[in-house]
Amino acid sequence: MGFELTRGSAIASVLAAAALPGASRAASGTATLQNYTAMKGEVKLALYRKSLPSATPKPVLVLVHGSSAGGLTTYDLHVPGGNAYSTMDAFADTFDVWTLDHEGYARSSRTSGNSDIASGVADLAAATSLIMRETGAKHVHLCGESSGALRAGAFAIAYPERVDRVVLNAFVYTGKGGATLAKRAQQAERTVPTTVDRSIVPST
Repeated sequence: MGFELTRGSAIASVLAAAALPGASRAASGTATLQNYTAMKGEVKLALYRKSLPSATPKPVLVLVHGSSAGGLTTYDLHVPGGNAYSTMDAFADTFDVWTLDHEGYARSSRTSGNSDIASGVADLAAATSLIMRETGAKHVHLCGESSGALRAGAFAIAYPERVDRVVLNAFVYTGKGGATLAKRAQQAERTVPTTVDRSIVPST
């Protein structure tokens, strides 16, 4: 299966096309957070799920965080007395919504690795194996933010058979001559996956 790539910030309008026909975009209740653990070799990855009840299976949406914070802080933020900030809640009516903490973040295993893009691809491979097994879905939709967009895009290239739509939000700056880019270029061979080791990923 090929995947559809979208770059931009209009997440809701892009993903609406992947939702159930006639489904409401307005949340009709509060979804309960469910916790899961996926294994990437010896590394434990924390996964989180939110979805409101539905008579039929919903399309699966996986939210991929960037380099600054873990999955829940990025996509399921709750502020006492504040407005609704949870992206997971916003989509729980029309999607089976998942996110994860990449290796080295929040509740996932802390290792000597630097959670580079190649590592993120392996994280998503392990995570989607569990997600597809739990939901019965044949493919997932991905939405990545910042360096999470790099992870999501690289995963879609490595595992196109698991992916339908890919949304790249707040895509990492790629302008010529940027100081950050120069620093990253020194690690390019380590951080950009040219091949993917599937041996540590359970089959679905």
